Amino acid sequence: MAIPTNSVLTNTLARTPGAKLPQISSDLETIRTYQFEVNFQGFPGMTENQNRPGDVTVAAKQVGQITYGVDSIALDRLNDKVHYPGKVTYEPVEITFDNLLLKNSTEALWECFKEVYSPVTGKAGFRGGNGTKYKGEKMTIVEMNGDNVPVAGVELFGVYPEKVAFSEKNYSTNEFSTVTVTFRFDFMNYSRRTSGDAAGRFRNQARPQP
Repeated sequence: MAIPTNSVLTNTLARTPGAKLPQISSDLETIRTYQFEVNFQGFPGMTENQNRPGDVTVAAKQVGQITYGVDSIALDRLNDKVHYPGKVTYEPVEITFDNLLLKNSTEALWECFKEVYSPVTGKAGFRGGNGTKYKGEKMTIVEMNGDNVPVAGVELFGVYPEKVAFSEKNYSTNEFSTVTVTFRFDFMNYSRRTSGDAAGRFRNQARPQP
C-alpha cells in the first residue's frame, strides 16, 4: 500500500534518522506474567520443614488459572427471563514447582500433603489434641514489577493440597524435574500492594474463620 508523503502515518511514525519517535505513556505499563513468586503462610508441615515457623517462599515454574465466580439462577416469568447470582463456584489451582537440589522445597510440599493424608500412617484430615490443622492460612501468588518488587497478589485462604504429581523421568527430554501440586481453597482476594515487605507478605486482614 502506498502512503502519501504528507500524512498522519508518515508524520507521527517517521523512522528517519534524527526524528523523534512517538511517545507512549508509562501509565500503560502492565504486570508481566513471568514475574511472580508463591508465598505460603501458616501451612502445617511446610513451614516447619523449612525451619520457618511463619511463612516460606517456594520457587514455582508455572501457576495455572485461578477462577472464582457465582452460578446463575434463572427465573422464568411468561416471556421474560431474569438471572440472579447463586452459589459460589471455583476450581482448584495447579502450581508447578521446581525440584531444587539445594532446597528441600519438594519434601516440604510432600509433608504439607501428608497433613491431608499420610500414606505412611493412614491418617487423614484434622489432628485432634495438640495436632495441626491440614489447611494452610494463606497462599499468595505475588506479582512483581520490572524491578522484582511486589506490587500485587492473588491471596488464597484456607488452602490445602489435594493432589501431588511428580514429573516424568525421561532420557529423551532436556528439562528440569518438577512437582505439580493441585490446591483447593475456601475463598480468595486480589490486592494491590499498598503495604507489606520485600518478601511480598501482604498485611490485609484475612476474613475471620467460621
